[in-house]
Amino acid sequence: MPPGKEGRGEFTTAGCCVYTWISDIWLEAIRVAGRGLVDHQVSSVVPFSVLYTPQVSSEALRQDPAVTQWLRITGHSADWLLGLNVGADLIELEPAEIYPLPSLLAQRSNFEPLKALGFHQQRLVALLDVDLLEQCYRQISRI
Repeated sequence: MPPGKEGRGEFTTAGCCVYTWISDIWLEAIRVAGRGLVDHQVSSVVPFSVLYTPQVSSEALRQDPAVTQWLRITGHSADWLLGLNVGADLIELEPAEIYPLPSLLAQRSNFEPLKALGFHQQRLVALLDVDLLEQCYRQISRI
């Protein structure tokens, strides 16, 4: 790790951080237990769009036809399925490429799981805290 890059928050380690890449959003890979395609046998898939905009969640949104894949997220009490409308890949992200949100931006964010930004292949990407994403899921599942 380069000098001055220590202590960049919960997203860094002494080596590479491994993430699951979903378009421009990243989740820690250690919390992803599997993935697959959505079909008639898969139920209880929660689309990512519902977690991002819980105030408009409804049964119609939960049946989002754009969702074609799922990731099985290892939860604290049970696993749950996160629905995606894009593919997900496993990649490594260097700690030097991860930047926690500035405090002012973090305070104004309406989406608590967003904790850091990173760079991958010349693109700015969002890094999400899976524990907070799970809290969003729990709130939605109560509706």
